[in-house]
Amino acid sequence: MLRAVRGLDVIVKVIGEGELRDDLIRLAREMGVTAEFTGYLGGNALHEMIRRSLCVVVPSICYENQPLSVLESFALGKPVVASRIGGLPELVRDGETGITFKPGDAEDLRAKLQMLLQKPELVAFLGHRARRVVEEEFSPDRHYSDLMKIYAMAGDSKRLLDSKDLSGETADSARVVSPGTVVAGNDL
Repeated sequence: MLRAVRGLDVIVKVIGEGELRDDLIRLAREMGVTAEFTGYLGGNALHEMIRRSLCVVVPSICYENQPLSVLESFALGKPVVASRIGGLPELVRDGETGITFKPGDAEDLRAKLQMLLQKPELVAFLGHRARRVVEEEFSPDRHYSDLMKIYAMAGDSKRLLDSKDLSGETADSARVVSPGTVVAGNDL
């Protein structure tokens, strides 16, 4: 991240804690990158920081499934620039909710950030789409509806298993002798 923004007219705000913090502060100073290391932020302070940003960068080199930082950024109408690794490309859809780049590739990240710096209309479009995706796909109502569908499918599966054993015989001709054991046949 720091290598990608070297020489760009930006202020990098690094939010969070970690064992690399001191090394990153030293590296930013050595590279002449204007960076502010805020430490942990939550609630309104975090949301205000995101609202004032051009975008949120998630430069992961590790596989992540569904980082909350991406969903929070989308909910606040900010596009995300993320590594193309793990589950990130499923959330950060190129040209729709943000932009992805090759993990660990500072030049690729730099090119994506320069594009956003030069195209404020693209930033606005991506942020608007990101907000819509959160509202449509990650709302509490959507989550509840999807969860109820899963429960319904599980109920249907249980009813099917209750009426038939794996060989296709009806439950009327099968008896459970002990957990995990089913005896089937007409001679029960």
